[in-house]
Order: sequence, then C-alpha cells, then structure tokens
Amino acid sequence: MTRTEAKKAISAGRVTVNGEAMKTGSLHVNEDTVALDGQPVCYRRFFYIMLHKPAGYVCANRDSRSKTVFDLLPADYQKKDLFVCGRLDKDTTGLVLITNNGELAHRLLAPKKDVFKEYLVTLRDKVSEEDIQLLEKGILLRDGLHCKPAFFEPMASNYGLLRISEGKFHQIKRMFAALGNEVTALHRRSIHGLTLDPALPEGKCRYLTDQEIISLESVE
Repeated sequence: MTRTEAKKAISAGRVTVNGEAMKTGSLHVNEDTVALDGQPVCYRRFFYIMLHKPAGYVCANRDSRSKTVFDLLPADYQKKDLFVCGRLDKDTTGLVLITNNGELAHRLLAPKKDVFKEYLVTLRDKVSEEDIQLLEKGILLRDGLHCKPAFFEPMASNYGLLRISEGKFHQIKRMFAALGNEVTALHRRSIHGLTLDPALPEGKCRYLTDQEIISLESVE
C-alpha cells in the first residue's frame, strides 16, 4: 500500500489501533494492534524474497535492453526499496535472493566471510580428477586472478555440484575456461544453506520463512 492509499484508508475509517479508528496518520505505534478492514497488519522492516530465476532475465532493478528479475515480482513488492543480493548472469538460472537489508547483504557477499554458494554445473567436456584437484587448490584464471578453493562433486561425467565462496564476474565460467572446458548450463541451488524451494516454479517467488531468515542472519 502506498502512502496515498494509506491516507485514504485512514480517512475512510478502515484503519484501527487497538480497536479504535485512527483519526490521523501521524500517530506513533509500538506494541499496539493495527488492523486494516479488521485484519491485523504486520509491519516488516526488512523483506526477504526467494525468486526462481529463469534464463533471459538480468539481475538489475532496471535495464533498457533486457527484462529484469524485478519484472517477475508482484506489483506490491516492486514498490519497496529492494535489490538483488548476489547477482546471476542473464543465462544463469536458479536461486536469487531479493531484500532491502543492506547490512545482511554485505555480510553474505563480503569475500572475508567465506559464505558458500552451490551451483549445478553442466559442462561441454568431462571433468577429470586432476581438474577437481586444481579447483580445490584454488585455480589461477587466465587474467591472473587466483581463486579461493572450490569444491566440485561429480554427478555425471560432465555435470556436478560446485561450491564456491566467491562471486567474481563470470567466475565459474572463467574457472572452467582455465581448465580448457566450457560451461553450457549453470543453476544456483543455494546461498549459505538457503536452498531453492523445489516446489517453486521458474519465474515465481515467495517470501522466506522465519527459519530461512534466521539461517541467513546467522552469518557473522
């Protein structure tokens, strides 16, 4: 609800505090019970939204050339001061966390925190044991960047689960390129234990559960 809509609701007597109709929007409430049309209103300072990102969308609030993940959100979410915590490439699918909690986002993304993300990676060629060992040692990219250790669990010859604690530009694609391989599909499955809901279809979102929020906020 926008500020204008809230003012109209108050003027119409639709908003009550402790059962009494509000007469002004300047009233300060703390532990009071606020209701709209008889239904309790729960105030949230921070919002945490899980989105199942499809390919073809960019992780930006606005883009003049491409559709953004915010185009997938319900209208009431789009009115809030939200941003993406940990972007995905346009052609990458999977878990996107959208929030307005800047302090938590900083903790989740700060390199020193070693917050792990999990990706399902499909590759052009087979991943060898030597490749896996090089990833675990911290692979050197072609541009000289030395990556932190990454952990690859094969699930097929050219497919597996990758765990990394960084998020440099196109990092996973660049890591496998340094091994002479090519990523053909990439899907983020989790961020710090927050796992993409398997029941959430592509392009859909939902609010995080209290337990999921507690798990995310455990990052120190």
